[in-house]
Amino acid sequence: MPIEITDRYKLIFEEHHYASDFRTKIIQGWCLFYAAFAAGLSWTQANAAAKPVSWILSAFAFVITWFMWAADFRHRKALAHSKLIGKAIEESEAAGIPADQRFFASIASGWLTHSLTIDVLAGLMLGALFRASTFLKGSGGDLKSVPPDLLWWTIGGSALGAGFYLFVAVSLRRRRRAPRRAAPGETGSETRDVEESVKK
Repeated sequence: MPIEITDRYKLIFEEHHYASDFRTKIIQGWCLFYAAFAAGLSWTQANAAAKPVSWILSAFAFVITWFMWAADFRHRKALAHSKLIGKAIEESEAAGIPADQRFFASIASGWLTHSLTIDVLAGLMLGALFRASTFLKGSGGDLKSVPPDLLWWTIGGSALGAGFYLFVAVSLRRRRRAPRRAAPGETGSETRDVEESVKK
C-alpha cells in the first residue's frame, strides 16, 4: 500500500538520525579505544618486564583502527542515501515545503566532509601504528625515542587516506551522472516512471 509523503518524510528523517547517531557511536568507541591504548602503552613502558610485548598493543591498535574505519565506510552509504531521499521528498511538489525551510536540501557538504577527515586520520594512524609496531618489536619494546621516519609514515598514510577518499568520491559522482539502464523486460517509459517516482 502507498505511504503518504508526510509519513515517508518522517521515516527518512528517523533513518537519517539513526545513521548519524550510529556514526557518532563509532567515533566515540574509536576515541575510547585510543585512550585505553595510550594507557596500556604507558603501563608497558613503565614496567621493564612488559616492554618486550608492547609491540602487540600497537599491532592490536592497528587492527582495531582498520576495523573501525571499515565500519564507518560501510555505513556511509546509508547516511548518503538518507540525505538524497530526504532532499528528493522536500523538493517534490507534493511536499509543499518552502525552499528556505528544507532541511536535507540545505545540507551542503563542501570539500571538507566528515568522511574525508576520517579517511585522512585513519590513514595517519595506520601508518603511525604500523611503524610503531615494527620499531617496538625491533627495539625490544624500548620507546625512549621515536622512529626517525615516523613522520613520513604518517604523511604517507594521510595521503593514502585522502587519495582513497577522492577515488571513491569521483567514482560515485560518475555513477550518479550515468543514465539509469532499463532492467530486462522494462521499457523506456517504465524506466522514466521509476525515476519520476523517486523524485516524488
